Amino acid sequence: MASAATANDEDPAKPAAKAKKGGSPMLAIIIAVVLSTGASAGISFMLVRHALDAAAHKADAAADGEGDGGKADAAKPRDPPNYVPLDPAFVVNLEADDTRFLQVQVQLMTRDAHAVDTLKLHEPLIRNALLMLFSQQHPADVATLAGKEKLQADALAEIQRILTQETGKPQIEAVYFTSFVMQ
Repeated sequence: MASAATANDEDPAKPAAKAKKGGSPMLAIIIAVVLSTGASAGISFMLVRHALDAAAHKADAAADGEGDGGKADAAKPRDPPNYVPLDPAFVVNLEADDTRFLQVQVQLMTRDAHAVDTLKLHEPLIRNALLMLFSQQHPADVATLAGKEKLQADALAEIQRILTQETGKPQIEAVYFTSFVMQ
């Protein structure tokens, strides 16, 4: 009987061993299909999520730009500003009956990092134009906030004119007076 039990134990083991060796090609196909479906779903999810995030970001930027009339560049992310000081401070005589002085410290703002080198290159032209502009001012004109803002706008226009003439584009967005002393 022991030999019969051994014979029965060996018979079921042989077909199991044969099944393991040959394997089923259908099982490999199913695994490949499941893996490729999972990978495809994962990639699709990431692409859709990225597109939705971009659309939401664009909508937020457009909502922020509604006050500007919905300009196209309101949705475009802006580069960080670069501030270029024009040192030393400008000191000029004002046009007045008595001797009056104006001392102004000026900084230029650009968002183009390459423009910083251009501003340094053309600094003598810029300083000359600003000296001429500042020396033409009357004390009463620059004593008020409106007068200072007009002078600031005139300085910006003059610098942009020079840079456009020299480089083909204005290069700067703003002129800031970081010190303004009149005596």
